[in-house]
Amino acid sequence: MSIENGPNLFNQEEKDPEKIENDSSAEGSYWQMFKDKLSALLAEKKTTSGPSVNISMFFAEHVSAEDIHGLDEQFSSADLFIPEVVDWTPEQLRQFNEVSSGKREPSDIAGDQDGFLGGQLQMIYRSHKPIVFVDLPHGHPLIERYDHLAGQGLPMEKTFSETLQKTRDQIAEFSSINQEREDYILSRVAPAVREVIEKNSVFRDKDQLSVLMLMGAAHSTFYRDVKKAHENTARTFADSFHVFSHYSEGVRRVSLGKEIDDRLAGSIWLGILLERAIDYELAYVTDNSQKKTLLSRKILSEFTLEEIEDVYNGCRTSGKGEYHLIVRNKLKEKNIVIPKTEEEIESYLNSPKNGV
Repeated sequence: MSIENGPNLFNQEEKDPEKIENDSSAEGSYWQMFKDKLSALLAEKKTTSGPSVNISMFFAEHVSAEDIHGLDEQFSSADLFIPEVVDWTPEQLRQFNEVSSGKREPSDIAGDQDGFLGGQLQMIYRSHKPIVFVDLPHGHPLIERYDHLAGQGLPMEKTFSETLQKTRDQIAEFSSINQEREDYILSRVAPAVREVIEKNSVFRDKDQLSVLMLMGAAHSTFYRDVKKAHENTARTFADSFHVFSHYSEGVRRVSLGKEIDDRLAGSIWLGILLERAIDYELAYVTDNSQKKTLLSRKILSEFTLEEIEDVYNGCRTSGKGEYHLIVRNKLKEKNIVIPKTEEEIESYLNSPKNGV
């Protein structure tokens, strides 16, 4: 299918999202139509005004500025930028655009310029490019669901089997919320970009408009939905070979209709504990989220499911404040030493044996 003849979010007239459920021509509910990959927000009437829009989706972890290396190259050729900002307010959007225009310094908003937010603000500073938010705004009901899920904490049921199932249930719920969030984002891209075009005479006169979207790597399956709704969409990962955490792997599997077996559920559960046990000291070793993920996966690969159950049994009879000690003692028992330098991380990752 050619770009010209393929689906195009920007050459179609927008429907009011609040009226879709009452539209007799629509099949199913608002969210179900998105899940079925139908563009329920688009009417059949075509228009030909405005530039052709190209969407570039950049997927990366979102912890440190190092996680978005390579994004600046794509940003330099983009006309407008859509970062992933959930629970945003109009004031935050204004601040981003003031940084872009040079009216505000990046440090006025983010004290840590080496962090993920600081890295973005440094990139957009004085670029004079419009910044657009299409993520869930402050007060959206889905945010409350995210918070409720986060509040459940680490699964710790009466049996290990029940704990694995609770882990699966939490992953499934997170994946469901994520899907609805991505549906919302997709519904907002076209109207938000149209609004910018209508307010900018330079953009209206362009033949092509380049839109750069930054999304967390865990949302990479969202690319399929955007691509189906708008053919002229491309994607890039910050890393040439991206490795997902066990948690993200679980979310991706559920979104693709695949199961989470006991081994993966156990790795997700122990991975949460492992991060709590070693993340603080790793913060002094590297800012590279991919290296941390690779390290975590390597360590977890050295645990059998039975050993993960041993950790569960130890935690089950202890207080929450002792969980990290139980994990660290298990690492010591298995002769796994936490790297203290980036060189030690590389050495451990390349070693077939336990330890650094």
